Amino acid sequence: MFKYENINWYKQSCATNMLTISMPWLCIKSRMEKASGFVFPNDILIVVNEDSRTIMGHYFDYDLNLLQAEKIVNTMDKDLQYFYQLSDKFYKAGRTMETVGAKLVGINGDNATFKKIYAEFLEQNYQFWENSLFVDLLDPVEEMVIAHIFGDKVNSLSKKDINLLLSPKDPSNLQKEQADMLQIYDLAKAKGSQNTEVEEKLQQHVENYYWIKNDYEKVVYLDKSYFRGVLDTWLANQFLADEARQSIAKTSELVQNKVALIESLNLGQDVKSKLELLNLFTNLRDDRKKYNNISSYYLTVAAQYVAKERGFDLKTVLWAHAEELPKLLDNKGLTQELEKRARFGCLSYSENDSLEFVTGEQVMEVYRKIEAGLQKTEIRGNIASPGKAIGTASVILSQDDFNKMQKDDVLVASMTRPEYLPIMKLASAIITDEGGITCHAAIVSRELGIPCIIGTQVATKAIKDGDRVEVNANHGTVIKL
Repeated sequence: MFKYENINWYKQSCATNMLTISMPWLCIKSRMEKASGFVFPNDILIVVNEDSRTIMGHYFDYDLNLLQAEKIVNTMDKDLQYFYQLSDKFYKAGRTMETVGAKLVGINGDNATFKKIYAEFLEQNYQFWENSLFVDLLDPVEEMVIAHIFGDKVNSLSKKDINLLLSPKDPSNLQKEQADMLQIYDLAKAKGSQNTEVEEKLQQHVENYYWIKNDYEKVVYLDKSYFRGVLDTWLANQFLADEARQSIAKTSELVQNKVALIESLNLGQDVKSKLELLNLFTNLRDDRKKYNNISSYYLTVAAQYVAKERGFDLKTVLWAHAEELPKLLDNKGLTQELEKRARFGCLSYSENDSLEFVTGEQVMEVYRKIEAGLQKTEIRGNIASPGKAIGTASVILSQDDFNKMQKDDVLVASMTRPEYLPIMKLASAIITDEGGITCHAAIVSRELGIPCIIGTQVATKAIKDGDRVEVNANHGTVIKL
């Protein structure tokens, strides 16, 4: 049996289902180290039902992870190009995955064809994950990364300057979507919303961004009628388009300020090269969300195919891991295991080079013990964006919670993703359980100019909806008032 007691755990968590979260998990355990040279140490995955939703906890050994992080920064010193090579493999696999995934749509009763296409889809998923997961190993060691990038200059830089230097130079996928929608908006204003060119641009927008509201838990294909609705809303409410334009302009200004700051500080080529690499890591993370969202859509298409072919309940099928999905076409008895997982949850770990999936009452027992060990008497994390704020906490665990968020609330989440942006714009401050200097919450909070503390590990458990909290992102502390 695996060891889980007396380990200093670091936790990653989100709302999910077993099928979608199993894709990176299977890759972590079978391929990540061989492909990239790095690995999550002593990690386990737990997927359980809690508070009327399915959530996952990915736990890995914080102390042993320090060795992995040191290995990454040492590689940065020896061979920066190594990470660019991983990046090239990542993007090639991501693009191929989307092409192959599209072939899963529309298969009707041809199990042999389904299995063949799905196997290639699975392989391309593994390849984009195995070449990008290493970035997460740096999340718990922000200070190490910053010290490594700036060397002996780190103590002479203000927190404000460091945050600006760490900000990305490239627009996120969500910013690209907003910029493209603005072009369609301007075209519609000039030529009319029913113009043929507008229709063509909307269709291209669908092909580029149909995935943008997906996550591990919720999947929806955004069709032309959806984006037509966005366009019509902007045309009727110009301030929405103006807000998007201002946000893009502000990001562009940040990039210009970053370039000017780099020149004024006379940073050496070594520091500049490492900042470029950090920008690559940020892009990898954002584009990994993109490909993950795309993958989640096609995984759900595959699950729907299996459920239809075998007459299974889709909710049950979603408790399969990705490699079990095609097996359900031939093994109806496997559903008994999935029904048990739906009742008790699932715990996965590797032992003697074998990946185990366990269910039963022990799953919740282990989950509660690990979570209890994570709790602390104080809420403290890393500073992603400095400043102070006092507000009412709104704990957001999934998209189902978005309607709770009110203007000037303090957003509390395990992590944020692109689909969180509308509620992030309402927040007076942001607190997360996880994340590092390249995470979504860190980047967006700097763009919005609001305080943000990341990597607390406990915020979503220690803070409740309606709590009044003081966020001191100058010192990385949160106080419940």
